[in-house]
Amino acid sequence: MLKALKKAEKSKKEVEHFLNKGEIGGTLTSAEVNAGILYWRDQMGFVSLLLEEQNLEISPNVKGKLERLDTELKTILLETLKAFRKVNDDPTPYPERFPPSFWWRRIS
Repeated sequence: MLKALKKAEKSKKEVEHFLNKGEIGGTLTSAEVNAGILYWRDQMGFVSLLLEEQNLEISPNVKGKLERLDTELKTILLETLKAFRKVNDDPTPYPERFPPSFWWRRIS
């Protein structure tokens, strides 16, 4: 989980960089967003579901980091997806294929 969290943080910074430069959909493609931040957040989502199924908990430290990441992602992903959708692109075209708890796949 920590590896995925670190990769997601790195990918989030990359998305922020391109978002701030206005290069979403140009330099940074939807495929890269899907293979980066969304992929790593998916991995953490699946781990969380597995832990829940096994009646296990994430450590408080990791849980706090994940909550901070999610707080930041809620703003960044909303802006990022708006930019992609403006040019008729979408890194999350099939949200129904993911569990309902995967909010990052269901941003509209």
